[in-house]
Amino acid sequence: MKISQQDIILGLPATAVRNFFRRHDILAPELIERELGLRGQEIKEFIIGAEREGFAAKRWPEDECLYLTTSGNRLAQARTRLIRRSTADRALQGMVQRAKAINDGPFLYTVQRLAVFGSFLSGTPTLSDLDVAFELKQRVTDGDFFAAERAYVQEAKSKGRRFSTFVAEICWPQVEIQKKLKD
Repeated sequence: MKISQQDIILGLPATAVRNFFRRHDILAPELIERELGLRGQEIKEFIIGAEREGFAAKRWPEDECLYLTTSGNRLAQARTRLIRRSTADRALQGMVQRAKAINDGPFLYTVQRLAVFGSFLSGTPTLSDLDVAFELKQRVTDGDFFAAERAYVQEAKSKGRRFSTFVAEICWPQVEIQKKLKD
């Protein structure tokens, strides 16, 4: 996805919304007020608009907050300018090197496969972004993987990692790899 400096999304500059979505995967009123400077009815309109436009949705019917959807995450990754193929090539090579380091590291998963898709495959000299999918494989195959996962999360907590939800906590071993791949 590409946005311009002049685009308006949800009544705000597109880059402001994009930057907010990059920092937060949840639309909490206090975050919207603090970071976007909206108040009262403006916050409600922002949240309603984000849901209407498909940028956010409830994960479960009983949820009080909205979370970013695939479209919201796509906006969070939006660029305001194109990148050169050589830049994308370097980024891909860096990701391959990080995947190798992950596979040699103390993680609960290994990176089984990286797959490039999207505009990178077109052969054009400039791209809007670099799209890469990845497949993970559990490293622990004997014994109780869930016990290893709980120990891994406890270790992260002991090092200061905080989780906003139970889902974020149980997904940490995979999310950590995703973050390291993206660097």
